[in-house]
Amino acid sequence: MRSHLFAAVVGVSALVACSGTSVPDPPSVSGTWDFTYSSVSSQTITCHGKLKIAITQTGEDFTGQQVGAGIVGCAGATPALTTIAANDTDLVLGNEVLHAGRSDNGDVAFVLEELQTQDHGSLTSSTTMSGTSTWTLPVEPAGSVILHGNWTATKE
Repeated sequence: MRSHLFAAVVGVSALVACSGTSVPDPPSVSGTWDFTYSSVSSQTITCHGKLKIAITQTGEDFTGQQVGAGIVGCAGATPALTTIAANDTDLVLGNEVLHAGRSDNGDVAFVLEELQTQDHGSLTSSTTMSGTSTWTLPVEPAGSVILHGNWTATKE
């Protein structure tokens, strides 16, 4: 009796193992994305930003590099960022790096290096994603402030 039970368990296990069911690939975020940061604020500071980032993905992990010039503007403080030029109240960024990116079941998380962000969100379609952002923004003359806000991104 035991040998029949064992054979049945092994047979069912083999059938399940060979069912052909595979783990789907993580959603792709590879490509060039236009990011907009809005209402990133604390009690006294409000910032916004626009960046274009080319993302490369391997498995669930991704990284990215800024393409062209981006802008970051803040009311209530002067960000201490490496800039190409000042444009009225906005700073022009030129070398932002996205790292520690992860895409899992439609959820995304990543870090922007110069803005010192922690970004979390979701891929809402193959060409849009959005979420929340926490910035640890360096400000002049010296120091940093914590800001919270939202971001959206559209794939080109």
